[in-house]
Amino acid sequence: MLGKSLIVGIVIVIGMTGSMLYGVAMGFEQSKNISAGADGGTIYTTYEVSQSKLVLDGKGEDYVLVCQRRFEVTSNTVIKDKLGMNITLEGLSIPCEAMVTYYKKPRERNTYVAVSIEVKGKPTPQPE
Repeated sequence: MLGKSLIVGIVIVIGMTGSMLYGVAMGFEQSKNISAGADGGTIYTTYEVSQSKLVLDGKGEDYVLVCQRRFEVTSNTVIKDKLGMNITLEGLSIPCEAMVTYYKKPRERNTYVAVSIEVKGKPTPQPE
């Protein structure tokens, strides 16, 4: 009897250890940059991510503009208002100053994908 319970205990521990290792591996995989594929599915990429404080001066159905440079907004892009609340692209007031995390879209000139947009406020006028 003791032998069976010992074996069952070992199997449970091995199963739990395997589950934890799988969870750690999946967490590592998801820590990579995420973008939406052409079919809407999620793909994991290793693009170099940058972050800059920018003035957003235009927007469209699926993008924002910074000095005529297009930053695509995907279903994975996180947009937050000044209070840190999630908002939609439609709810984003333009013009605004925002911290934008992004990466350059491969094989396309001057096209970037926004990973996150955090609104910081209205743009401040620059002296000329």
